[in-house]
Amino acid sequence: MDLAKSLFRGDKGIWTIFFFLCVISLVEVFSSSIALSSTQGGIHWTPIMKHFVLLVFGMFIVLIVHNIPYKWFNLLVLMVPVAFVLLIFAMIWGVEKGGASRWIFGFQPSELAKISVIVSVAFLLGRMKDTPASKQMTFNALIWGVGVICFFIMLDNLSTALLLLTVCLIMMIIGNIPIMKLVKIIVPVIAFALLMYMVAPVFDKFGDEEIAETEHVQEKSGIVSAFSRIPTWRNRVDRFIDDILHDKSPQVYMEEDKNYQPGYARIAIARGGFSPKLPGNSYARNFLPEANSDFIYAIIIEELGIIGGIFVIILYVALLIRCGRLVQKCKKKFPAFLLIGCSLIIFCQAMIHMLVCAQLMPVTGQPLPLISKGGTSIWITCMYFGIILSISRTIIPSEIERNSTFAEMSDDGSEPGDDIMANEEEIPAPPVLSADKQKQPSRKRQREYFDD
Repeated sequence: MDLAKSLFRGDKGIWTIFFFLCVISLVEVFSSSIALSSTQGGIHWTPIMKHFVLLVFGMFIVLIVHNIPYKWFNLLVLMVPVAFVLLIFAMIWGVEKGGASRWIFGFQPSELAKISVIVSVAFLLGRMKDTPASKQMTFNALIWGVGVICFFIMLDNLSTALLLLTVCLIMMIIGNIPIMKLVKIIVPVIAFALLMYMVAPVFDKFGDEEIAETEHVQEKSGIVSAFSRIPTWRNRVDRFIDDILHDKSPQVYMEEDKNYQPGYARIAIARGGFSPKLPGNSYARNFLPEANSDFIYAIIIEELGIIGGIFVIILYVALLIRCGRLVQKCKKKFPAFLLIGCSLIIFCQAMIHMLVCAQLMPVTGQPLPLISKGGTSIWITCMYFGIILSISRTIIPSEIERNSTFAEMSDDGSEPGDDIMANEEEIPAPPVLSADKQKQPSRKRQREYFDD
Protein backbone atom coordinates (compact mmCIF):
# COMPACT_ATOMS: atom_id res chain seq x y z
CA MET A 1 0.00 0.00 0.00
CA ASP A 2 2.85 2.39 0.80
CA LEU A 3 4.40 1.64 -2.60
CA ALA A 4 1.10 2.38 -4.32
CA LYS A 5 0.75 5.65 -2.42
CA SER A 6 4.25 6.70 -3.39
CA LEU A 7 3.74 5.81 -7.06
CA PHE A 8 0.17 6.97 -7.67
CA ARG A 9 0.14 10.41 -6.13
CA GLY A 10 -2.39 13.14 -6.74
CA ASP A 11 -6.13 13.03 -7.20
CA LYS A 12 -7.40 9.47 -6.79
CA GLY A 13 -10.50 10.27 -8.83
CA ILE A 14 -8.36 11.21 -11.85
CA TRP A 15 -6.35 8.00 -11.41
CA THR A 16 -9.56 5.96 -11.30
CA ILE A 17 -10.80 7.51 -14.55
CA PHE A 18 -7.43 6.87 -16.18
CA PHE A 19 -7.40 3.18 -15.23
CA PHE A 20 -11.01 2.63 -16.35
CA LEU A 21 -10.21 4.15 -19.75
CA CYS A 22 -7.13 1.93 -20.09
CA VAL A 23 -9.08 -1.23 -19.25
CA ILE A 24 -11.85 -0.37 -21.72
CA SER A 25 -9.19 0.38 -24.32
CA LEU A 26 -7.51 -3.00 -23.91
CA VAL A 27 -10.77 -4.92 -24.16
CA GLU A 28 -12.26 -3.03 -27.10
CA VAL A 29 -9.10 -2.63 -29.16
CA PHE A 30 -8.49 -6.38 -28.85
CA SER A 31 -12.07 -7.17 -29.82
CA SER A 32 -12.23 -4.73 -32.73
CA SER A 33 -8.78 -5.72 -34.07
CA ILE A 34 -9.46 -9.44 -34.48
CA ALA A 35 -10.72 -8.93 -38.03
CA LEU A 36 -7.48 -7.12 -38.91
CA SER A 37 -5.28 -9.88 -37.54
CA SER A 38 -5.74 -11.86 -40.76
CA THR A 39 -3.53 -9.31 -42.46
CA GLN A 40 -0.80 -10.01 -39.89
CA GLY A 41 -0.46 -13.75 -40.37
CA GLY A 42 -3.64 -14.65 -38.52
CA ILE A 43 -2.06 -14.02 -35.10
CA HIS A 44 -4.89 -12.59 -33.01
CA TRP A 45 -2.60 -11.40 -30.23
CA THR A 46 -0.40 -9.20 -32.42
CA PRO A 47 -2.62 -6.05 -32.41
CA ILE A 48 -3.42 -6.21 -28.71
CA MET A 49 0.20 -6.80 -27.71
CA LYS A 50 1.28 -3.73 -29.65
CA HIS A 51 -1.50 -1.71 -28.03
CA PHE A 52 -0.64 -3.08 -24.59
CA VAL A 53 2.98 -1.98 -25.00
CA LEU A 54 1.81 1.50 -26.00
CA LEU A 55 -0.43 1.75 -22.92
CA VAL A 56 2.36 0.52 -20.62
CA PHE A 57 4.70 3.12 -22.04
CA GLY A 58 1.92 5.69 -21.58
CA MET A 59 1.62 4.65 -17.94
CA PHE A 60 5.32 5.37 -17.46
CA ILE A 61 4.76 8.79 -19.04
CA VAL A 62 1.99 9.54 -16.52
CA LEU A 63 4.12 8.34 -13.59
CA ILE A 64 7.05 10.51 -14.66
CA VAL A 65 5.10 13.64 -15.60
CA HIS A 66 2.87 13.67 -12.52
CA ASN A 67 5.96 13.85 -10.29
CA ILE A 68 7.20 17.02 -12.02
CA PRO A 69 6.16 20.27 -10.29
CA TYR A 70 3.72 22.12 -12.53
CA LYS A 71 5.89 25.24 -12.69
CA TRP A 72 8.29 23.37 -14.99
CA PHE A 73 5.61 22.72 -17.58
CA ASN A 74 5.96 26.28 -18.86
CA LEU A 75 9.13 25.03 -20.58
CA LEU A 76 6.82 23.32 -23.08
CA VAL A 77 6.37 26.78 -24.56
CA LEU A 78 9.76 26.22 -26.19
CA MET A 79 8.26 23.27 -28.08
CA VAL A 80 6.00 25.54 -30.17
CA PRO A 81 8.70 26.44 -32.73
CA VAL A 82 9.82 22.79 -32.76
CA ALA A 83 6.26 21.67 -33.47
CA PHE A 84 5.98 24.31 -36.20
CA VAL A 85 9.11 23.01 -37.95
CA LEU A 86 7.89 19.41 -37.66
CA LEU A 87 4.52 20.36 -39.16
CA ILE A 88 6.28 21.88 -42.17
CA PHE A 89 8.53 18.82 -42.45
CA ALA A 90 5.55 16.45 -42.31
CA MET A 91 3.66 18.44 -44.91
CA ILE A 92 6.55 18.23 -47.40
CA TRP A 93 8.37 14.98 -46.62
CA GLY A 94 6.05 13.12 -44.29
CA VAL A 95 4.33 9.80 -44.93
CA GLU A 96 0.86 10.07 -46.43
CA LYS A 97 -1.91 7.88 -45.10
CA GLY A 98 -5.59 8.27 -45.85
CA GLY A 99 -4.92 11.23 -48.14
CA ALA A 100 -3.16 13.32 -45.47
CA SER A 101 0.49 13.70 -44.60
CA ARG A 102 0.50 13.64 -40.78
CA TRP A 103 3.30 11.25 -39.83
CA ILE A 104 7.08 11.43 -39.49
CA PHE A 105 8.47 7.97 -38.71
CA GLY A 106 5.16 7.05 -37.07
CA PHE A 107 5.00 10.30 -35.07
CA GLN A 108 2.27 12.93 -35.47
CA PRO A 109 3.63 16.49 -35.09
CA SER A 110 0.08 17.81 -34.71
CA GLU A 111 -0.21 16.09 -31.32
CA LEU A 112 2.97 17.78 -30.10
CA ALA A 113 1.64 21.08 -31.46
CA LYS A 114 -1.61 20.66 -29.51
CA ILE A 115 -0.02 20.21 -26.10
CA SER A 116 2.62 22.91 -26.65
CA VAL A 117 -0.01 25.43 -27.78
CA ILE A 118 -2.27 24.68 -24.81
CA VAL A 119 0.62 25.17 -22.38
CA SER A 120 1.58 28.40 -24.17
CA VAL A 121 -1.96 29.78 -23.94
CA ALA A 122 -2.09 28.91 -20.23
CA PHE A 123 1.33 30.52 -19.70
CA LEU A 124 0.40 33.79 -21.44
CA LEU A 125 -3.01 34.03 -19.76
CA GLY A 126 -1.36 33.37 -16.40
CA ARG A 127 1.03 36.29 -16.89
CA MET A 128 -1.59 38.70 -18.23
CA LYS A 129 -2.26 41.75 -16.06
CA ASP A 130 -5.68 43.27 -15.59
CA THR A 131 -4.87 46.30 -17.72
CA PRO A 132 -5.95 47.16 -21.30
CA ALA A 133 -2.36 47.27 -22.53
CA SER A 134 -1.51 43.86 -21.07
CA LYS A 135 -4.71 42.31 -22.43
CA GLN A 136 -4.02 43.71 -25.90
CA MET A 137 -0.44 42.41 -25.89
CA THR A 138 -1.53 38.98 -24.69
CA PHE A 139 -4.35 38.85 -27.22
CA ASN A 140 -2.01 39.68 -30.11
CA ALA A 141 0.51 37.02 -29.05
CA LEU A 142 -2.21 34.39 -28.63
CA ILE A 143 -3.97 35.07 -31.92
CA TRP A 144 -0.81 35.05 -33.99
CA GLY A 145 0.68 32.02 -32.28
CA VAL A 146 -2.48 29.91 -32.20
CA GLY A 147 -3.55 31.06 -35.65
CA VAL A 148 -0.30 30.12 -37.38
CA ILE A 149 -0.10 26.68 -35.75
CA CYS A 150 -3.77 25.92 -36.45
CA PHE A 151 -3.38 26.98 -40.08
CA PHE A 152 -0.57 24.51 -40.74
CA ILE A 153 -2.39 21.75 -38.86
CA MET A 154 -5.50 22.52 -40.93
CA LEU A 155 -3.75 21.76 -44.22
CA ASP A 156 -3.76 18.06 -43.42
CA ASN A 157 -6.08 17.75 -40.42
CA LEU A 158 -8.95 20.23 -40.32
CA SER A 159 -10.78 18.63 -37.40
CA THR A 160 -7.69 18.77 -35.16
CA ALA A 161 -7.11 22.41 -36.07
CA LEU A 162 -10.72 23.34 -35.25
CA LEU A 163 -10.57 21.34 -32.01
CA LEU A 164 -7.41 23.12 -30.88
CA LEU A 165 -8.76 26.53 -31.92
CA THR A 166 -12.02 25.95 -30.04
CA VAL A 167 -10.23 24.94 -26.82
CA CYS A 168 -7.92 27.95 -27.04
CA LEU A 169 -10.84 30.32 -27.58
CA ILE A 170 -12.65 28.89 -24.54
CA MET A 171 -9.48 29.38 -22.48
CA MET A 172 -9.27 32.99 -23.68
CA ILE A 173 -12.90 33.64 -22.77
CA ILE A 174 -12.34 32.20 -19.29
CA GLY A 175 -9.09 34.19 -19.09
CA ASN A 176 -11.05 37.46 -19.42
CA ILE A 177 -9.97 38.34 -22.95
CA PRO A 178 -12.56 40.86 -24.23
CA ILE A 179 -15.33 39.08 -26.11
CA MET A 180 -15.44 41.65 -28.91
CA LYS A 181 -11.79 41.02 -29.71
CA LEU A 182 -12.51 37.32 -30.08
CA VAL A 183 -15.61 38.00 -32.20
CA LYS A 184 -13.45 40.00 -34.63
CA ILE A 185 -11.34 36.88 -35.07
CA ILE A 186 -14.11 34.28 -35.13
CA VAL A 187 -16.14 36.04 -37.83
CA PRO A 188 -13.26 36.08 -40.39
CA VAL A 189 -12.52 32.41 -39.60
CA ILE A 190 -16.13 31.46 -40.32
CA ALA A 191 -16.11 33.56 -43.49
CA PHE A 192 -12.89 31.85 -44.62
CA ALA A 193 -14.42 28.43 -43.95
CA LEU A 194 -17.49 29.30 -46.04
CA LEU A 195 -15.27 30.56 -48.83
CA MET A 196 -13.25 27.34 -48.87
CA TYR A 197 -16.49 25.36 -48.94
CA MET A 198 -17.73 27.25 -51.98
CA VAL A 199 -14.48 27.07 -53.97
CA ALA A 200 -13.79 23.41 -53.06
CA PRO A 201 -14.68 22.11 -56.56
CA VAL A 202 -11.76 24.12 -57.97
CA PHE A 203 -9.35 21.89 -56.06
CA ASP A 204 -10.79 18.61 -57.33
CA LYS A 205 -7.87 18.30 -59.72
CA PHE A 206 -5.43 18.01 -56.84
CA GLY A 207 -6.75 14.70 -55.58
CA ASP A 208 -9.54 12.18 -55.51
CA GLU A 209 -12.57 13.01 -53.46
CA GLU A 210 -12.64 9.80 -51.44
CA ILE A 211 -8.92 9.32 -50.91
CA ALA A 212 -9.39 10.00 -47.20
CA GLU A 213 -11.62 6.96 -46.87
CA THR A 214 -8.97 4.51 -48.04
CA GLU A 215 -5.93 2.95 -46.44
CA HIS A 216 -3.60 4.09 -49.24
CA VAL A 217 -0.11 4.90 -47.95
CA GLN A 218 2.56 6.59 -50.01
CA GLU A 219 5.35 9.12 -49.79
CA LYS A 220 4.22 12.69 -50.12
CA SER A 221 5.38 14.32 -53.33
CA GLY A 222 4.82 17.97 -52.43
CA ILE A 223 2.71 20.50 -50.56
CA VAL A 224 0.20 20.73 -53.45
CA SER A 225 -1.38 17.49 -52.35
CA ALA A 226 -2.57 19.32 -49.23
CA PHE A 227 -5.19 20.97 -51.43
CA SER A 228 -6.73 17.54 -52.06
CA ARG A 229 -8.16 17.76 -48.55
CA ILE A 230 -10.43 20.70 -49.46
CA PRO A 231 -12.84 18.64 -51.63
CA THR A 232 -12.80 15.94 -48.94
CA TRP A 233 -13.94 18.45 -46.31
CA ARG A 234 -16.78 19.65 -48.52
CA ASN A 235 -17.85 16.11 -49.43
CA ARG A 236 -18.08 15.13 -45.77
CA VAL A 237 -20.20 18.18 -44.97
CA ASP A 238 -22.43 17.59 -48.04
CA ARG A 239 -22.84 13.95 -47.07
CA PHE A 240 -23.87 14.91 -43.53
CA ILE A 241 -26.37 17.51 -44.77
CA ASP A 242 -27.76 15.07 -47.34
CA ASP A 243 -28.37 12.47 -44.63
CA ILE A 244 -30.31 15.01 -42.59
CA LEU A 245 -32.46 16.29 -45.46
CA HIS A 246 -33.21 12.89 -47.03
CA ASP A 247 -34.48 10.07 -44.89
CA LYS A 248 -33.04 7.17 -46.87
CA SER A 249 -33.93 3.56 -46.26
CA PRO A 250 -31.12 1.37 -44.88
CA GLN A 251 -30.80 -0.45 -48.20
CA VAL A 252 -30.40 2.78 -50.20
CA TYR A 253 -28.09 4.27 -47.60
CA MET A 254 -25.73 1.28 -47.58
CA GLU A 255 -25.64 1.04 -51.37
CA GLU A 256 -23.69 4.29 -51.54
CA ASP A 257 -19.96 3.71 -51.12
CA LYS A 258 -19.49 7.01 -49.32
CA ASN A 259 -21.72 5.74 -46.50
CA TYR A 260 -19.74 2.55 -45.98
CA GLN A 261 -18.16 3.37 -42.62
CA PRO A 262 -20.97 5.51 -41.15
CA GLY A 263 -23.44 2.83 -42.25
CA TYR A 264 -21.72 0.04 -40.36
CA ALA A 265 -21.32 2.36 -37.37
CA ARG A 266 -25.11 2.70 -37.37
CA ILE A 267 -25.46 -1.06 -37.55
CA ALA A 268 -23.13 -1.47 -34.57
CA ILE A 269 -25.08 1.01 -32.44
CA ALA A 270 -28.42 -0.51 -33.44
CA ARG A 271 -27.21 -4.02 -32.60
CA GLY A 272 -26.09 -2.91 -29.15
CA GLY A 273 -29.05 -1.13 -27.65
CA PHE A 274 -30.16 -2.63 -24.34
CA SER A 275 -29.06 -6.14 -25.31
CA PRO A 276 -25.25 -5.92 -25.63
CA LYS A 277 -23.45 -8.61 -27.59
CA LEU A 278 -20.52 -8.67 -25.10
CA PRO A 279 -16.85 -8.21 -26.04
CA GLY A 280 -15.67 -10.39 -28.89
CA ASN A 281 -19.09 -10.70 -30.54
CA SER A 282 -19.16 -7.56 -32.67
CA TYR A 283 -20.49 -7.88 -36.21
CA ALA A 284 -19.56 -4.43 -37.54
CA ARG A 285 -15.87 -4.82 -36.67
CA ASN A 286 -15.53 -7.19 -39.63
CA PHE A 287 -16.46 -4.41 -42.07
CA LEU A 288 -15.26 -1.19 -40.44
CA PRO A 289 -11.67 -0.41 -41.57
CA GLU A 290 -11.25 1.98 -38.61
CA ALA A 291 -13.17 -0.09 -36.07
CA ASN A 292 -10.35 0.15 -33.50
CA SER A 293 -9.77 3.89 -33.89
CA ASP A 294 -12.15 6.34 -35.62
CA PHE A 295 -15.33 4.31 -34.88
CA ILE A 296 -14.43 2.42 -31.73
CA TYR A 297 -17.26 4.03 -29.76
CA ALA A 298 -19.77 2.33 -32.08
CA ILE A 299 -18.11 -1.01 -31.30
CA ILE A 300 -18.28 -0.21 -27.57
CA ILE A 301 -22.04 0.32 -27.79
CA GLU A 302 -22.50 -2.85 -29.85
CA GLU A 303 -20.59 -4.98 -27.36
CA LEU A 304 -21.37 -3.22 -24.05
CA GLY A 305 -24.76 -1.75 -24.94
CA ILE A 306 -26.21 1.66 -24.19
CA ILE A 307 -25.16 1.27 -20.54
CA GLY A 308 -21.54 0.79 -21.56
CA GLY A 309 -21.73 3.79 -23.89
CA ILE A 310 -23.19 5.97 -21.14
CA PHE A 311 -20.49 4.79 -18.72
CA VAL A 312 -17.78 5.93 -21.14
CA ILE A 313 -19.47 9.34 -21.43
CA ILE A 314 -19.64 9.58 -17.63
CA LEU A 315 -15.89 8.97 -17.39
CA TYR A 316 -15.08 11.95 -19.61
CA VAL A 317 -17.68 14.16 -17.96
CA ALA A 318 -16.35 13.19 -14.51
CA LEU A 319 -12.85 14.12 -15.65
CA LEU A 320 -14.05 17.57 -16.72
CA ILE A 321 -16.02 18.12 -13.49
CA ARG A 322 -13.16 16.97 -11.27
CA CYS A 323 -10.72 19.25 -13.06
CA GLY A 324 -13.22 22.09 -12.66
CA ARG A 325 -13.22 21.51 -8.90
CA LEU A 326 -9.43 21.55 -8.88
CA VAL A 327 -9.42 24.82 -10.84
CA GLN A 328 -11.52 26.43 -8.10
CA LYS A 329 -8.83 25.54 -5.58
CA CYS A 330 -5.90 26.93 -7.59
CA LYS A 331 -4.28 30.01 -6.12
CA LYS A 332 -2.31 30.83 -9.27
CA LYS A 333 -3.48 31.42 -12.81
CA PHE A 334 -1.03 29.22 -14.72
CA PRO A 335 -2.02 25.87 -13.16
CA ALA A 336 -5.70 26.85 -13.35
CA PHE A 337 -5.56 27.55 -17.08
CA LEU A 338 -3.41 24.48 -17.64
CA LEU A 339 -6.05 22.32 -15.96
CA ILE A 340 -8.76 23.92 -18.08
CA GLY A 341 -6.85 23.36 -21.31
CA CYS A 342 -5.82 19.75 -20.65
CA SER A 343 -9.28 18.67 -19.50
CA LEU A 344 -11.07 20.50 -22.32
CA ILE A 345 -8.92 19.01 -25.08
CA ILE A 346 -9.62 15.48 -23.81
CA PHE A 347 -13.34 16.11 -23.24
CA CYS A 348 -14.00 17.92 -26.52
CA GLN A 349 -12.13 15.32 -28.57
CA ALA A 350 -14.11 12.55 -26.90
CA MET A 351 -17.41 14.30 -27.57
CA ILE A 352 -16.53 14.86 -31.23
CA HIS A 353 -15.66 11.18 -31.65
CA MET A 354 -18.94 10.08 -30.05
CA LEU A 355 -21.04 12.52 -32.09
CA VAL A 356 -19.43 11.26 -35.29
CA CYS A 357 -20.18 7.64 -34.38
CA ALA A 358 -23.78 8.61 -33.61
CA GLN A 359 -24.09 10.37 -37.01
CA LEU A 360 -24.56 13.77 -35.32
CA MET A 361 -21.47 15.30 -36.92
CA PRO A 362 -19.60 14.89 -40.21
CA VAL A 363 -16.82 12.30 -40.19
CA THR A 364 -13.66 13.81 -38.69
CA GLY A 365 -11.27 10.96 -37.93
CA GLN A 366 -10.75 12.01 -34.30
CA PRO A 367 -9.81 9.05 -32.04
CA LEU A 368 -11.46 8.43 -28.67
CA PRO A 369 -8.85 9.68 -26.15
CA LEU A 370 -6.94 6.86 -24.44
CA ILE A 371 -9.34 4.23 -25.82
CA SER A 372 -8.78 4.22 -29.58
CA LYS A 373 -5.78 2.43 -31.03
CA GLY A 374 -2.88 4.76 -31.64
CA GLY A 375 0.66 5.72 -30.74
CA THR A 376 1.33 9.44 -30.54
CA SER A 377 -2.25 10.26 -29.53
CA ILE A 378 -2.12 7.83 -26.58
CA TRP A 379 1.20 9.16 -25.31
CA ILE A 380 0.16 12.82 -25.59
CA THR A 381 -3.14 12.02 -23.83
CA CYS A 382 -1.10 10.38 -21.07
CA MET A 383 0.90 13.60 -20.83
CA TYR A 384 -2.36 15.51 -20.34
CA PHE A 385 -3.28 13.17 -17.49
CA GLY A 386 0.22 13.50 -16.02
CA ILE A 387 -0.04 17.30 -16.04
CA ILE A 388 -3.48 17.21 -14.42
CA LEU A 389 -2.25 14.81 -11.71
CA SER A 390 0.87 16.91 -11.12
CA ILE A 391 -1.21 20.02 -10.51
CA SER A 392 -3.62 18.11 -8.26
CA ARG A 393 -0.66 16.74 -6.30
CA THR A 394 1.09 20.09 -5.95
CA ILE A 395 -1.54 22.71 -5.28
CA ILE A 396 -3.72 21.08 -2.61
CA PRO A 397 -2.48 17.58 -1.77
CA SER A 398 -3.97 17.55 1.71
CA GLU A 399 -7.45 18.53 0.50
CA ILE A 400 -7.42 15.79 -2.13
CA GLU A 401 -6.33 13.21 0.41
CA ARG A 402 -9.15 14.23 2.74
CA ASN A 403 -11.79 13.91 -0.01
CA SER A 404 -10.42 10.61 -1.30
CA THR A 405 -11.99 7.37 -0.15
CA PHE A 406 -8.67 5.65 -0.73
CA ALA A 407 -6.77 7.81 1.75
CA GLU A 408 -5.45 6.14 4.87
CA MET A 409 -3.52 7.18 7.91
CA SER A 410 -0.47 9.26 7.08
CA ASP A 411 3.02 8.04 7.87
CA ASP A 412 3.21 9.93 11.16
CA GLY A 413 -0.06 8.39 12.40
CA SER A 414 -2.20 11.48 11.98
CA GLU A 415 -5.48 11.57 10.11
CA PRO A 416 -5.48 12.89 6.54
CA GLY A 417 -7.45 15.97 7.51
CA ASP A 418 -5.22 16.99 10.41
CA ASP A 419 -2.73 18.89 8.28
CA ILE A 420 -5.62 20.74 6.62
CA MET A 421 -6.83 22.10 9.91
CA ALA A 422 -3.26 22.96 10.86
CA ASN A 423 -2.76 24.99 7.68
CA GLU A 424 -6.22 26.49 7.59
CA GLU A 425 -6.54 30.05 8.79
CA GLU A 426 -8.39 29.94 12.07
CA ILE A 427 -10.99 32.43 13.21
CA PRO A 428 -9.57 34.14 16.29
CA ALA A 429 -11.44 33.35 19.47
CA PRO A 430 -12.76 36.24 21.57
CA PRO A 431 -10.33 37.29 24.30
CA VAL A 432 -10.97 36.00 27.82
CA LEU A 433 -11.28 38.85 30.26
CA SER A 434 -10.04 38.65 33.79
CA ALA A 435 -12.47 38.84 36.67
CA ASP A 436 -11.72 42.48 37.39
CA LYS A 437 -12.36 43.45 33.75
CA GLN A 438 -15.63 41.60 33.42
CA LYS A 439 -17.69 44.63 34.43
CA GLN A 440 -20.87 46.22 33.29
CA PRO A 441 -20.69 48.36 30.13
CA SER A 442 -19.61 51.94 30.70
CA ARG A 443 -22.14 54.74 30.94
CA LYS A 444 -21.05 56.00 27.52
CA ARG A 445 -21.66 52.59 25.95
CA GLN A 446 -25.07 52.37 27.69
CA ARG A 447 -26.07 55.76 26.25
CA GLU A 448 -25.03 54.66 22.76
CA TYR A 449 -27.07 51.48 23.17
CA PHE A 450 -30.26 53.30 24.22
CA ASP A 451 -29.78 55.99 21.58
CA ASP A 452 -29.73 53.27 18.95
